Amino acid sequence: MHSRPMIRRIFRLGILLKGIDGFFEVGAGLVLLLFKPGRLDAWLVLVTAPELSEDPGDWVANHLLHLAAGLSVGTELFAALYLLSHGAVKVLLVLSLWRERQWAYPAAIALFSLFVVYELYRFSLSHSPWLAGLVVLDAGIVALTALEFARLRASR
Repeated sequence: MHSRPMIRRIFRLGILLKGIDGFFEVGAGLVLLLFKPGRLDAWLVLVTAPELSEDPGDWVANHLLHLAAGLSVGTELFAALYLLSHGAVKVLLVLSLWRERQWAYPAAIALFSLFVVYELYRFSLSHSPWLAGLVVLDAGIVALTALEFARLRASR
């Protein structure tokens, strides 16, 4: 069947993207942990100043500053720990899926399904098109992971 290699390639691409996402989450969590509260704010002001001097309406720069300004010490610590743990689990699962570890398939299906449920809940509150896209992407990853798990079990 010709679709199996294609499904496998799409699965691998999907988990690669999940792994990259997890890697960036770990990095963001480390940045939040390493910067003392308030330092992140000052650093972002410094980094975004040149862009904002050219374009005071720059959406990305203004959004980053707005997010940083809303972080309290407790929120910053929670966000750091959340990003670190969420990213590390994602990276571990992706590496294990890449190596075809059997335990990783049901674990990934369960965890990514929980992501979908949470994203659907957040979507019901915000109606964000980004969240809708994320739901579709994560649901697709869950389906592809289930297909790959079935393929792996059948081949053994």
